[in-house]
Amino acid sequence: MGNELKLMVCPYCGHGQKPTTKCESCGGLFDLFSLTATEIDMGPWFVRHDNKPFLPGFSYEVLRKRVASGRITKDTVLRGPTTRQLWIKAAHAPCVAHLLGSCHACGVAVKPTDSKCHACGALFTESTERQELGLRFRTTYQAATARTGLNRQIAEAEAKQKAAAEIKPSEAPPQPSQPKRLQKEDPAADDWNWVQAPRSPVDPEAEPAPAGDEATEAASSADESRFATQTLIHQPPPGPSGGDAPSAAAVFNATSRRYGAHAEHIDEAAPPPVVTPAGWLWILILGGLFILLFQHYLLRMLLIASSSPDWSHALVIPAISLYLIYQQRDHLRHAPKRVNGWGLLILFAGLFSYAFWIEPGRNDMFQGYSMIISLFGLLLLLLGEQVMKVLWLPIVYLMFAVKVSDALWFKLAAKLQLLAAQASTATLQFVGSFADLDATRRGTTIELSFIRDGKWITGQELNVAEACSGLRMLAAFMALGVMVAFMTPRARWQRLFMFAMTVPIALLVNIGRVTILGLLYPVNEDMAGGAFHQYVGLMMLVPALLLYLLIGWILDRVYVYDVHPLDKIETPPAPTEMPLAMTVTQRISNAIKGALTGTMLCVLVGVTYGLALLTMRPDLASKDFSQSTGMQMMIGSLALLGGATWFVKKLIEPELYKPHLVGRTVTMGLSAGVLFASLLGMQGIIKAQKVVMIKDSIEWRQPFFQMANRSGPWEMVKDEAILEPAILKALGTRRYLSRVYRNTEDAPARLVKLHLAYYTGTPDTVPHVPERCFVAGGAQPVDESTVELNLTGPAYRRVEDQWRVTTPGNPDGAPLAENPIDATIFTFSSETSQQSNVIYFFSCNGHFFATPEGVRVKGFDWRDRYSYYCKIEVLLPDIADPAVATDISSGFLSHLMPEIIACLPNCSDVKAGRAPH
Repeated sequence: MGNELKLMVCPYCGHGQKPTTKCESCGGLFDLFSLTATEIDMGPWFVRHDNKPFLPGFSYEVLRKRVASGRITKDTVLRGPTTRQLWIKAAHAPCVAHLLGSCHACGVAVKPTDSKCHACGALFTESTERQELGLRFRTTYQAATARTGLNRQIAEAEAKQKAAAEIKPSEAPPQPSQPKRLQKEDPAADDWNWVQAPRSPVDPEAEPAPAGDEATEAASSADESRFATQTLIHQPPPGPSGGDAPSAAAVFNATSRRYGAHAEHIDEAAPPPVVTPAGWLWILILGGLFILLFQHYLLRMLLIASSSPDWSHALVIPAISLYLIYQQRDHLRHAPKRVNGWGLLILFAGLFSYAFWIEPGRNDMFQGYSMIISLFGLLLLLLGEQVMKVLWLPIVYLMFAVKVSDALWFKLAAKLQLLAAQASTATLQFVGSFADLDATRRGTTIELSFIRDGKWITGQELNVAEACSGLRMLAAFMALGVMVAFMTPRARWQRLFMFAMTVPIALLVNIGRVTILGLLYPVNEDMAGGAFHQYVGLMMLVPALLLYLLIGWILDRVYVYDVHPLDKIETPPAPTEMPLAMTVTQRISNAIKGALTGTMLCVLVGVTYGLALLTMRPDLASKDFSQSTGMQMMIGSLALLGGATWFVKKLIEPELYKPHLVGRTVTMGLSAGVLFASLLGMQGIIKAQKVVMIKDSIEWRQPFFQMANRSGPWEMVKDEAILEPAILKALGTRRYLSRVYRNTEDAPARLVKLHLAYYTGTPDTVPHVPERCFVAGGAQPVDESTVELNLTGPAYRRVEDQWRVTTPGNPDGAPLAENPIDATIFTFSSETSQQSNVIYFFSCNGHFFATPEGVRVKGFDWRDRYSYYCKIEVLLPDIADPAVATDISSGFLSHLMPEIIACLPNCSDVKAGRAPH
């Protein structure tokens, strides 16, 4: 039993002696199995009981139950870890008194669910560990492991007793008599051995015993059955040699050296690893298949995060998610792992959603969310709902690494730009009332007037660009705020409040950033831009984080009633059944069986999905394929899918209900089969349809500045100056042209401004459009609509069903997607000029689109290896009538479009493989 037991009390006569297998006074036998079982179940808490001074300690969970049932009151004397094992009344015992409705420090009334006293701030920290008393099994894992070993020893002893019981009665010597009390309390009807060992934690406290010898004897009998401190064992039938057959105690003694070594090993053992070696192998297999399945999206997001400052924080999001998992490793270690069939349904939903958002959805944002849904379903299937109470946050946290759609992103940026400009202007005006500084706003541009070197300087512009909108800081700070809110135990409402506060704090700090740049501008203009501008933006994260931590500090001192949700995770009970010993061959066989089943199930689900699609769109198959044929085939596929689902349920049923006995090897193989079949199916479709998931860049045929200075009556007046770095970054490309033309036939000459911007290799990027640029510059929107531009002249001719345009250097003509061309006209007004119009459209892979959404959704075919598009924008200042602006733009582009087409890649050459590089 170990050196820690100095005295053993006989359960039959109460005689105390050194640990042994037999009582020196009455000859009764002790069952060391039950002693070990009690040692496993006992805990560090004790209640003073005069009639039962040798009651074993019990756990904190049992103490809570005793308090709830009224068997422990404020006057009960007890000791435990929080009392430093000193006897004290329960009303003054830390982490006990609050269960009775009062604070142990000040005595004020509290609730059992409180985590600290609202009056004095005393913490009600619960102590649930076992090592405070120096027990042999100091942790829950060691106790559970010892329980498994004990069950194995009991099974061996029972097997040997059963073998001894099969000896012929004629060969067995007469059985010695046992003490009267032992025979009286034997509940067995025969004379065979029996062992009563608890298979789950027992209640270590009995009701107060009445006075009298009989009552004492009854209480002692109740103690024996309730605490299982000792077990009643009858002498077994004699052995064949005339001696005693091996009893349970003898069997234990025969194996005590081996079991003692096992127990000694358990005493030194560390807590179980969160992931076993076999688990790491499955992580490599399933993780590798998962990454290969979503490789195109992951690679695209990696390229975007490494090249775009707006999404550079996405590179560290997976590392933070892994840290959140590491932080909860203790919960993961003890949370029961179970198979959950709903996870398989969620996994399929995520996989098919991902396929939909590739085509026809064409949305990177929803592709990312679908990938996260698939990951959630996979982990729910393999680990169960208890583990997902821990893992849901790290998985959902990955959403911060998903690139938000540009259309939504730029709309938010425009709103935040205007807000930052308005608030910063107001702040600068307030500061200017105490200093020589004046600020006015025009759109998102702040005009500053100040004194420098004794001179009053006016008209200095501070542009609040999209980089200064605060959206970049908002996205990064929201990710940081969620991490801080969930890294420490807090109430649920506190975490939600802290998450909500990330938005106003980020906006407030960004307004302070723009204000600081405005105050530094009179000192040194270089401080308002360049590297120092980026440095100020980075440094503003420090006060933002300090404000956020201040909110957390205040919330920690608010009286709360909630409990940390992770504290509600049930600790798994000690194993009650011996695990099934499986050989490596059996595990491999189960994994292969699950993989084949998962592959079959995934194929049937994919076929059913395809037939459902063809039933709605029979034209996608062939001319001979009818809707009725598709319906019949889909019904047959559904029947097969139903049978496969029933087979899968039967196959994993043991792992659903008894994962601690049979493991989860079949389910692991099933998941691998589903991912492998999905990977093969997606790669097969990509190769069969020649789909290009990541588009390559393609160079223009010639730069825009090589365009002729004169085309027809339109003559170049000037080229606009090179754009500033901040504007170039907002524009998203360095391949652009801004040129002013005049019509020499008009008197006075009419001015038109042409703006071209060429993009390639960025299929999801939505370029800048006048609605954003002009409004940011202070323009007021009036109207927006779609018009048609008719291109006429000798350069345009229709050959069969296709338009062709003669370009410089190509007398045969280049293909023209359509004529007339749909375009967007945006009407606006400003404070200094009358109403004006701007018309724009996009040339994308040889097609024309009026909106940036059309470029993203319809601009590229699956089979296009390259992606390129050009924004063609015509500004007509002081032209108030949209109809007049449309006519002028049509005439202007009729002359300039051949020059523009000559600069862009020829779509026919691109498809034929003769594209410039």
